[in-house]
Order: sequence, then C-alpha cells, then structure tokens
Amino acid sequence: MKGAWRHFWTITCSSFTSAVLCSILFSSCGLMAPLNNSLVLELLCMCVSTALGMAAADKILDVANVETLLPEVLLRFGICYVLIFSEGALFQMFPFDFRHMAEVLPVLVPTYAVTHFAAYRMSVACASEINHKIEQETKSQKS
Repeated sequence: MKGAWRHFWTITCSSFTSAVLCSILFSSCGLMAPLNNSLVLELLCMCVSTALGMAAADKILDVANVETLLPEVLLRFGICYVLIFSEGALFQMFPFDFRHMAEVLPVLVPTYAVTHFAAYRMSVACASEINHKIEQETKSQKS
C-alpha cells in the first residue's frame, strides 16, 4: 500500500508541476488564459483525478494481462484525455464540443510525457530495490 501511495503522489506532483509550467508558457504566448488561483486549483484537481485514473489503468492492465507498451500508453493517454477534457469543460476552461478538443493537447502531451517518464523511473527504482533485497536474502541464505 505504501508503494501505491508513493506512486499516486509521484504522478500527481509530476503532472501538476508540468501542467503549471506548460500553462505559464502557453499563457505567456497568448495561447491560454492567464494563470490565476482558480486555474491552478482546477489544474490540481485534474492532476489528482488523472492520478486516480492511472491507478484504475494499472488495475485494468493487471486484469487484462497486457504485456506490450502500446496498449498501455494508449489506455493511459485516453484516460488522461477524457478526464482532462471533461473536467476542463466542467470548470468552463473551454466549451464541451468537438471543435475545442484540440485545445487540450498543448498541455496534455508534454504533461503526459513527463508524468509517464516519472512513473517509469519510479517503477524501475522500485524494481531495483526489490531485486537488491532478493539478492541480499539469497546471499544470506547461502551463508
């Protein structure tokens, strides 16, 4: 359970940081509304719900026993896109119609890439830690 919380907060923090930085960049270029307190809280809400969506994706992928990377990436990106677009429309960041679906992409794509990389690095670190503990136990049992 401790690892799940660490994974959840890693995803939340990395996606929030990336989303805020992208929002600052795009708002300074005039592509988005200026960043304000309510927008930052909306981004935080989106990042928390996305982290919950990623936890759901992990469960789906475990049950489906998916072993290739492409379905995993597509499922995760789809979940992120649906959540962000729905919440963006709910928070009235943009209208809920097909013409505005592309407005999500300038922030979603880099944020997804950063978040996926952070989650991957964390998974590799956890796997290394587990392998190290197994190696130590094997050495102590041989002694």
